[in-house]
Amino acid sequence: MNEKRWILFTTAFSVVLVSGLLLSAPKMAEAACGASTSSCKTCHEVQGKLPVNQKGAWHTQHAFGDFCQACHLGNASETDMTKAHVGVIKNPLTEPSQTCASCHPSNTAAMVAKYGGSAGSSGPTGSTPASGGTSAPAAGSSSTPASGSASSPSPAATQVPAVSQPGAAQTSPSANPNFDVIDFNKNFQSPVSLWTIVFGLVDLVILLALAVLLWRWWKGVWLWQYLKPRNAGEHLVNLKRESPEIRDIFYKLRDCEPETVTAVAALLNRGREGQKLLRTVAGLSPELLDKLQGLPETDLDLIVRLSKAVRSKEGR
Repeated sequence: MNEKRWILFTTAFSVVLVSGLLLSAPKMAEAACGASTSSCKTCHEVQGKLPVNQKGAWHTQHAFGDFCQACHLGNASETDMTKAHVGVIKNPLTEPSQTCASCHPSNTAAMVAKYGGSAGSSGPTGSTPASGGTSAPAAGSSSTPASGSASSPSPAATQVPAVSQPGAAQTSPSANPNFDVIDFNKNFQSPVSLWTIVFGLVDLVILLALAVLLWRWWKGVWLWQYLKPRNAGEHLVNLKRESPEIRDIFYKLRDCEPETVTAVAALLNRGREGQKLLRTVAGLSPELLDKLQGLPETDLDLIVRLSKAVRSKEGR
């Protein structure tokens, strides 16, 4: 019995869990650069070793994401400082084809020009800084092109809004497709909608209904018993609430033949007369009952008629 209860409980819990997952409002997933946190961010920003989030226009504008390896190369998954800085490009603007192009393949030149680099610059593929160095780009704190020659921004770059400095009014990006920086704070806002409230209420009602069903089942009373049609005067009987004598009588009737149960029901349907007859028969001695059982049906019928005549004469 306990095993069945646990099976039902597990099934009900699974139904609630699956229903909650199915009815939950889905969220759109967007893949973008800077979506994960690397050892670079952990060391420089979380641990505070040479933080660069507020250093220069580029870092300030890109502080919401983790673009360290995309811009500076190196090994972002390495926890050792020396190994993590192997192959680091100190100034990503000198190698835009290896750095900036990873996130801006269609407008690399415009992005390089915007942040003061030269689109045609070409330098070494990488360098390993000395121990204790940093992977912070020089472009973050300098607006001078790495090649030493000034370059005018392209029309696409001038369409990109300037970066707002701390304390200044924030400017929202325009509809320019070249401005492909994703603001995760805005994209992942989940306002409460009407459907979210409705689905939440449905989940709550289902959970409460299952809880009530489990509690009633644990107590031995099923709710759907009250939904069964019954005749007038018929009442449901909970044997657990009855006395041991009543339960014993019920079990004995259950083991009787259908004809016997029907005969007892017919006597009880006769009201007080039937109850009196049952008590009279129950009070007869076993010897008398044996003699009555041995009489033919004609003799029994004669005795019954004689009894009725005597009772009628006595006025009973």
